[in-house]
Amino acid sequence: MADRYLLESGAPDGYLLEDGSGVLLLETPPPKCFFRGLNIQASPRLQWLDDQMAIKPAAATASYWNPADKATDCTLSNGDKTCANSSGGNAIVRSVTSHASGKYAFKFVFTVTGAVTQPGLANATKTLTTSFFSDGNGVGYDPSSGSAGGGFIASNGSFTPYGTGMDGGDIGIMAIDIGAGKIYISRNGIWMNSADPVAGTGGASFSVAGTLYIAGDPDVGASGNTLTIETDSGGFTPPSGYTAWG
Repeated sequence: MADRYLLESGAPDGYLLEDGSGVLLLETPPPKCFFRGLNIQASPRLQWLDDQMAIKPAAATASYWNPADKATDCTLSNGDKTCANSSGGNAIVRSVTSHASGKYAFKFVFTVTGAVTQPGLANATKTLTTSFFSDGNGVGYDPSSGSAGGGFIASNGSFTPYGTGMDGGDIGIMAIDIGAGKIYISRNGIWMNSADPVAGTGGASFSVAGTLYIAGDPDVGASGNTLTIETDSGGFTPPSGYTAWG
């Protein structure tokens, strides 16, 4: 019998096992089966398991935009990775996953050059129909008029010049050092403002209290514009010392 690999513990519902040809659901009723000193409950329809069974950790599951935590005018697609503004005004969406400390990064792409589409961060208090500029409960990167112009950090009543703008289709990475209150932004593999997130130099300062979520505010003024994020390391490579947002 071929080796089987434990994918996920789901007790009390069961265990997922991979045998090279598919996935088996092992339910909790008896009889019991043993492998490598561990005791699991198996479905009666599974008679026995190979004693050479090896454990394989389950792959981390990333989460993206939260369909239960978005403005009404924000629409989601692409497995909740992509947001768009369907009507008018600000329409912010927050991520499912949040962090209160540590160093994290995520990838972002928007589709229309010149769209004021802002990826950023927000706490749970941030009103989803107000801009990042309007208060101190969020901070966003404004790509402005594209790569020909400068970018801005928007938060708490101010636009602070930072790095370059970005064009539709550019690959962006935002690295966040929560403890230091710094944001670093990469455009197509080059860190803006000659920054180095690993060394902690050249980042934009921010101050948003509380646990932080990735937040996005897609621009309704640009027809067809969307904002897409990747939060797992399979979609991009975070800087050394940083973890994919998850």
